[in-house]
Amino acid sequence: MCCAPSRPWPADRPSAATCAGHVGAWIAHASNDPLVDFTTGGIATRDFWIARNGCSTTLAPVAVSPADCVEYQGCQPDLPVVWCVHTEGHSWPSMANCLDGGVCLDAGPAIWTFFARLPVACTESVDGASDRTSTRRCRSRTG
Repeated sequence: MCCAPSRPWPADRPSAATCAGHVGAWIAHASNDPLVDFTTGGIATRDFWIARNGCSTTLAPVAVSPADCVEYQGCQPDLPVVWCVHTEGHSWPSMANCLDGGVCLDAGPAIWTFFARLPVACTESVDGASDRTSTRRCRSRTG
């Protein structure tokens, strides 16, 4: 998940005042994270992106196994929000620490699948003036 910060972010999480533009969000948070509270850090961040991207509370499962990931429905075009909960503490969810029978997630492929479906940013001329970046779907990532 990223956005173009309009100024340095506060230590806790992004906000509408500190984020310029709109982006899709793939969010993973451990329910047992010892450093970032699940409610004030994880759920609050998820809720920020759901509101920012105009999503409903209707959920659809995401085919990322074996973790429990859901995608919020009704988001603005090309601004999906995916939420994954795991039990790997404060670490990159990679299945490396899942020998205890917790909920595991192989994050790399899941993240790539999410971002590969988003439009590619293009540089285009606007009325012959300076270039600007847009997020119109200009070419396929695979083509």
